[in-house]
Amino acid sequence: MNHLLSALLRIAPDLPVSEIALSAGQPVQEIRAAIPNLIFPTTAAVCAVIPLDNGGQREAGLVGCEGVIGVEGFWVHDTCSAARWLVQISGRAAVVRVDRARASLARLAAAQHHLHVFHQAFVGQVMQIAACNATHSAEARVARWLLLCVDRVPGIEVSLTHQSIADILGISRPRVTLIAQAMQASGLIRYNRGVVTVVDQVGLARAACECYAVIRQFYEALLPYRPDCDHEAFLSTSAAGSV
Repeated sequence: MNHLLSALLRIAPDLPVSEIALSAGQPVQEIRAAIPNLIFPTTAAVCAVIPLDNGGQREAGLVGCEGVIGVEGFWVHDTCSAARWLVQISGRAAVVRVDRARASLARLAAAQHHLHVFHQAFVGQVMQIAACNATHSAEARVARWLLLCVDRVPGIEVSLTHQSIADILGISRPRVTLIAQAMQASGLIRYNRGVVTVVDQVGLARAACECYAVIRQFYEALLPYRPDCDHEAFLSTSAAGSV
C-alpha cells in the first residue's frame, strides 16, 4: 500500500491507476527528461540520484510507500526532472499519468494539499541528506540509509547489496562490507545473500547521525501516515554518529 495514493483515492476514487513491477537498478525517470507519470511505490524504494562527471552518482533522496515520484510534473506543465530516479529496492509501484492526475485532482484542494506537504517533506529530506553527506562518517551514513529504507518498505527486511549501498553513498565497497560486518557483530542487523534484516532498530538509530531523526521528525510532522515502529524510542535517541 502507498499511503499517499490511498489518501488521494479517498478523495478521488476514480483516479486511473495501473501497477508495475520495479527491479533494483532500474531507472524510472531520467534527469532533465520530461515527467510523464506519477509513480507511487508500494513495496519498492526508489532513490533520486545526481550523476557526476566521473561516471559516479550520489544520493539525493529516497521515496517509498510514503510518497510519489514526479510530483513536480503535476505542478508545472512541461517541466523536467531535476534528478535521475533509480530503483534501490525491488518491488511494485502504482502509476498515474500526469495528465490524468491533473484532470482528476486539479480542482480538489484536499488532494493538492496532500501532494504539496509530501513535496515539502521530500525537499526537507534532500536538504538534510546534502548536509549529511558533506559532514558525517561513513558508518553513521550507512546506518541512516538503512533506517530510511526500512521506513519506506514493508517489514524489517530490505534487499540491498554492499555494492548498491557503496554506489549510492559514495563509499568503497570494502568499507561498506566492514561496516556491515561490524553492525552484524553488534547485533544491529543480519545480512545474508543480499537481504539486510534490521534486528535492532533503536540501536541502529543510535549508530546513525542525527540526520535520521531530523528527517523522520519532519516527515511525521507533515504527513498523515505513521509507520509501524517505536517512534518515541527513535525520537528520544541521541545520535552517536561521528562528524
